[in-house]
Amino acid sequence: MQTLEELHRRIDNAGDMQSVVSSMKVLAVVSIRQFEKSLASLNDYSRAIELGLQAVLQQGPPEIRKAVEAAVSAGTGVAEMPGSRRAAHVPRAATGAPRATAARSRTISLILGSEQGLSGQFNEQIVNFAMETMDRLSIPPGQRRLVTLGDHAAFRLNAMNMEVERSFAIQGSVDGMTRCVREVFMHIGSDRLSSETPVLIFHNKPLSGAHYRPHMSRLLPIDVDFLKELAVRPWPAKSVPMFTMDARQLFRQLIRQHIRIMVERSYVESLLSENTSRLLAMQVAEKNIGEYLEELKHDFNNRRQGEITAELLDIVAGSEALSADYC
Repeated sequence: MQTLEELHRRIDNAGDMQSVVSSMKVLAVVSIRQFEKSLASLNDYSRAIELGLQAVLQQGPPEIRKAVEAAVSAGTGVAEMPGSRRAAHVPRAATGAPRATAARSRTISLILGSEQGLSGQFNEQIVNFAMETMDRLSIPPGQRRLVTLGDHAAFRLNAMNMEVERSFAIQGSVDGMTRCVREVFMHIGSDRLSSETPVLIFHNKPLSGAHYRPHMSRLLPIDVDFLKELAVRPWPAKSVPMFTMDARQLFRQLIRQHIRIMVERSYVESLLSENTSRLLAMQVAEKNIGEYLEELKHDFNNRRQGEITAELLDIVAGSEALSADYC
C-alpha cells in the first residue's frame, strides 16, 4: 500500500502535468486563430491568381487557349515549376491522378507531418494515407521519392522501412513558411525536373469544427481541366481586364505563383490541422488527468483517515490499558 508521502508526490506530479496541458491548450487555441487568418489571406491571394490566369486565358493570344485544349484532348497536364523556362505536356490518368509507368520519372511525394509531439494520431494518419494512396495509384516503392516536412512523419516512415530522401524542419509559425517552401523547391530541383516528373503533396486538411482529414493534391503536372474551366468561366465584373506585358511570360509567372500558393496553403492547412489535433488531445488528457487526480485525492484522504483512526485506536487502547493497571 502506498504511503501518504508517495500519494502526495503523485498528486503534485499530476498537478504539474495538468498545468502543462492547460498551457498547451492555450497555445493551440492561439495558433489555430493565427493560422485561420493566414489561410484566409492565402485563399484571397489564390483567388487573385486565378483571376489573373482567367484574364490571360480569355484575353491573351489564342495559342495559349489552344495549347490548353490540346492538352485536355490528349489527356495530358502542364508541367511548370518556379524558375523553369518552359511549360511541357506530360501524361496523366483520366482521373487526374498520375499514372505509374516504367518510363516515367520517380514520383516526388511531399508528406507534411509535425515537428512537435502531443498531437494525437496526426502523423500516423497522414503517413498511412500517403502510403495507401500511392499503392492505389500503382506507384511502386522503387519509384517513390519521399520528402517530409516534420521529423515525426519521417520517423514513422523509417519505422515502416521506407527510405526518406530528405526531411525538412517545419516551422510552427507563418514567418518560417516562405523559407521552408523555398528550401523544398530547391531540393527537388525546380529547374532540373523532367517534364514527366509527377509531384504529389499529402497533408491534413481542416474541416468544419475541430476536425480534419488527410488530403492529396497534385502539384505537378498542372491540371489542365482547371485551366480549361478558367478559360470559359464568366468574368465576375462588367469591366474587361487588360494587361500590357507579354501574355506568355505573364502566364508562366502566374502558373508559378499558383504552384507556390498550393504548397503554402497546404503548409498552413497542415499546421492548422496539427493544432486542432493537439487541442483535442490536450482536452482528452486534461479530462484523464482530472479523473486521475480525483482518484489520487480520494486514496490520499482514505489513507490519511485510516492512519488517523489507527492512531486514535492506539490512544484509546493505551488509555484503557493504563486505567486497568490503576484499577
